[in-house]
Amino acid sequence: MSDEDIVEDIEVVCIPDQRIIMLTGEIDERKSQKFITHLMFLSSIDPAAPITIYLSTYGGDIYEMNAMHDAMRLLKCPIHTVAIGKVMSAGVLILAAGDRRSITENTAIMMHQVSLEAYGTVTDLASEVKYTKTMQDTMYKLYAKYTGKSIKQLEIDLKSDKYLTAQEALDYGIVDDILTPDNGAEKVKKRRRK
Repeated sequence: MSDEDIVEDIEVVCIPDQRIIMLTGEIDERKSQKFITHLMFLSSIDPAAPITIYLSTYGGDIYEMNAMHDAMRLLKCPIHTVAIGKVMSAGVLILAAGDRRSITENTAIMMHQVSLEAYGTVTDLASEVKYTKTMQDTMYKLYAKYTGKSIKQLEIDLKSDKYLTAQEALDYGIVDDILTPDNGAEKVKKRRRK
């Protein structure tokens, strides 16, 4: 593989001949745009061939999380998401949205409520809080769809940061299997989707 075979941007890497995208670091608008561009590019080459997305992120912007999630779900090709190292906050929904979802055995997962950084007039703050609650409700509905958990259970579980080991993420329904260095791409433990 030559340097021309890798389409790279700091923290968003695409390897077209292997249909791999690697997303690391904080999820922001620039990375989201690159990620979506890489997805669309790989889909245009072969709309039926699987794409593998490796994630190692602290999370980031909820708007960009939604854009990336929606772009993944618009494609006809199967998406395999793989958590490696850590996947937190906004990254967890992207991981959970894969058609096949894997995690390496020592990866940390962290889920939580939508965070709000706001300033302005009281009226503007009230409006922002209301809209943030709407976004959180949407996120909970998506988590419920991907994990099989009820919205009520998610609301209870995500009152504060929820840290999960690979096994706990498997049991919670965020991933379908755990990968180990000994077996590479083979599944060591598998969970059935509901």
